[in-house]
Amino acid sequence: MQSVPHINARGGRKTVERTTTPLRVCTYWPTRQGPFFWEQADLGEIGDELAHFADLGGDLVRLLLPWETFQPSAERINTQALDTLGRLLDLAHEEHVRVLPVLFTGVLFGQRFLPRWALQLDPTARPFARTLSEGREQPHALVKNIYEARPLLDAQRRLITEVVGYFGEHPAIYAWDLSGNGLPAYVPPRTPEALVEWAALLRETAREAEEGRHPVWLTLPDAAASLPFLPWAWDLTREGLHVLVETYPHIYPFAADAPADFVRFTAHLWRATADAAPGVLVGVATAPNQEREHLLVLPAEDDATPPTTIRLPHESVQAHIWQTLFETLGQSDAPLLGNATFADVPPVLWETPPFDKAIRPRFMGLLADNGREKEAARLWRETRLAAEPTPLRPLDVDLEALRAEPHATLARWFRQFREGEI
Repeated sequence: MQSVPHINARGGRKTVERTTTPLRVCTYWPTRQGPFFWEQADLGEIGDELAHFADLGGDLVRLLLPWETFQPSAERINTQALDTLGRLLDLAHEEHVRVLPVLFTGVLFGQRFLPRWALQLDPTARPFARTLSEGREQPHALVKNIYEARPLLDAQRRLITEVVGYFGEHPAIYAWDLSGNGLPAYVPPRTPEALVEWAALLRETAREAEEGRHPVWLTLPDAAASLPFLPWAWDLTREGLHVLVETYPHIYPFAADAPADFVRFTAHLWRATADAAPGVLVGVATAPNQEREHLLVLPAEDDATPPTTIRLPHESVQAHIWQTLFETLGQSDAPLLGNATFADVPPVLWETPPFDKAIRPRFMGLLADNGREKEAARLWRETRLAAEPTPLRPLDVDLEALRAEPHATLARWFRQFREGEI
């Protein structure tokens, strides 16, 4: 059972034992500062926003610990960042909000933010993903083998030992996450087996650091980017890891008219691969300023590609998706159900990576950047989840079919899921 806040008649918080599942989660950073706030944290803003999150019925925040910030060299841990983490945990505990720290945040919305010591510079290299380190782009940087190279594994274990060992007894800690926001997709392992072995090693390191007090999670990106890992998800859960799946329905043309169904499909698909139901994190961007629709035309990056048009729907679309998810996954045994971000990104941060390139994530919050609650936020506050959840049904599919025609297979399964055939 989870201790979470409920609002009493006088507006104060009291702690009660909650038996419902899933827990409601958001990825959090202070709105005005962005995700790289750790060395100049505005604790007043953080405290106010955590209180607001609790008032919405939120249970748990994901904290992205930028790898480069927390471990600027392989041998050194940033004590100032650790101090900020401790203060933030204290603030969360005051609001009865639990915390899921993401230890190796090296990818954020499709862009790699990695410590310099984890990179290898090669003038001939052309990385497939934007790479930033030491405050600037590294156009010729290759990522070292973080999954198998012994010096890099030793460095990662050092960070886990310091962070998990120091904060493992803090009452705000819910669990630990080894990676988030697409690390395996944008820093791909040599083989899926290498990912499983890496995750198992780091999980065991975390367990040793705090004597196994908390579960260990691994966040994997949406289904398309994770297709190579789906058949191995069972191995991850067999190693004692819990899986949190990020899903962004706008990526899939075949899901354009049914984004909520695609999120449900993703959960049922991952349940077919694992020993337990996954957690689900969903990102849906909305038009700013309560506009009915907002169109953005991005210029082409070169002569060979056309301009890109991004359509952002009215925030009622996001609310409808959340209503559907609360009525379906919200009644299931999925342990976590969450929104990609807590609040929209203010324009002052739009020229700062990753938001200079990542457009949709600017607008995925439950709150607008000025603190106004979107329709989905009000739905969060008003919705109470079932006390007796229904087990999430695994899809009856042949995962090996993904190897031959991954994207066509995914589209076919989604159609069959909607028609009740699988």
